[in-house]
Amino acid sequence: MHLDHFNIRTRKLEESIRFYGELLGLTPGDRPTQPLNGSWLYLGSRAVLHLLEDTPAASATGPLDHVAFACTGLASLLKRMDDAGVAYVARKIPGTAMVQVQFLDPNGVMIEANFENESLDGPGASLDTEPHRLLADRRLAHSRSTSVLRANGIATTYDLCGSGPLLLLIHGAEADRTSFAPLIPALARRFTCVAYDQRDTSDTTNPPDAYSSADLADDAAALIASLGPRAHVWGTSYGGMIAQELALRHPERVDDLVLSVTFQCGAAALASPELFQSLRARSVTDPGARRELLSLFFSPLTAQCRPDLITAVATAFSQRTPDAQARRSHVTQKFNSEGRAAAIKARTLVLGAKEDRVIDPVTSWKLAREIPRATLTMLDGIGHALAFEDPDRVARVVINHLLPDGAA
Repeated sequence: MHLDHFNIRTRKLEESIRFYGELLGLTPGDRPTQPLNGSWLYLGSRAVLHLLEDTPAASATGPLDHVAFACTGLASLLKRMDDAGVAYVARKIPGTAMVQVQFLDPNGVMIEANFENESLDGPGASLDTEPHRLLADRRLAHSRSTSVLRANGIATTYDLCGSGPLLLLIHGAEADRTSFAPLIPALARRFTCVAYDQRDTSDTTNPPDAYSSADLADDAAALIASLGPRAHVWGTSYGGMIAQELALRHPERVDDLVLSVTFQCGAAALASPELFQSLRARSVTDPGARRELLSLFFSPLTAQCRPDLITAVATAFSQRTPDAQARRSHVTQKFNSEGRAAAIKARTLVLGAKEDRVIDPVTSWKLAREIPRATLTMLDGIGHALAFEDPDRVARVVINHLLPDGAA
């Protein structure tokens, strides 16, 4: 075995080619056709550096995409990995005699083992597979634990995964704890992520009694206290309402705060209330209305061009009884933080979406103006379902806020 090459994702392709050429004497050479633009830089007859013209993936190790080795003994390696329980992606490279095996080291760096003239049993993975995200998801699936906290008369179900500072993730009105799934691979490399189901949601159980935003904030505070004593908090949409109340009622539990695509006055929260409520009512029995409702959570362009995302977000939408839905809607109607948000002490990122068709984007500007230590970031080209429409960009923005010393 010997080191074959290393791969860097860069938004500065030409500058990188010049840099490695002028300083190290590497020269551009032959490169097979690939989906992404790039360049192979050679040292003599070997392409030791592969450059991809692309934004570094949030699920990769920054710009370092992978380190590759030329190997022998494919069957032996796969058996060792199976015995050790190491997740991997194995695939044949069309038009070559190469088999490629990709896996993550303990630091999250992707290792690529390349085998010439050795056979892979079975068809192998598709070249369209994005190995960083797939492998990160598989690793998290093994590390994720599900628990139940009994507090305030509620049995709150939550998932825990990752390592680092505690980050509480508070989902939206229509969703459940799985709605953060597209962001977890990036977040869990830097934080211990806690995603939970609120009252009247999925696996959490509660009495059929009315409750308030204060009650929901107390549930969140109890969860932090059981793991804490403090946590970063990210609330999105309805979850942003709970996060505001949590920061006001329990400031001792909150480190930094992220409020995304959320609202202050619940009675005026929806950008198009008549349309939204009509589609929600019809969607119970009309699949077409349900799909139209889900499309509102994306920018118009994405809704038109990415029907797969509409299908994906449907899996994160929790089915509730009419009584449960009424209790949650009552909380929204009664909530109002206007004039109160000024008392939030946490360093806060207000994250808005310029093409949000559920909550008026102006709401984010008003909220950021009221919170003393708030920063406003408005993302263009995406709508309300941030985690699904552009998870890598959203994760980078949030990580940069929570870890400002450069962890993203």
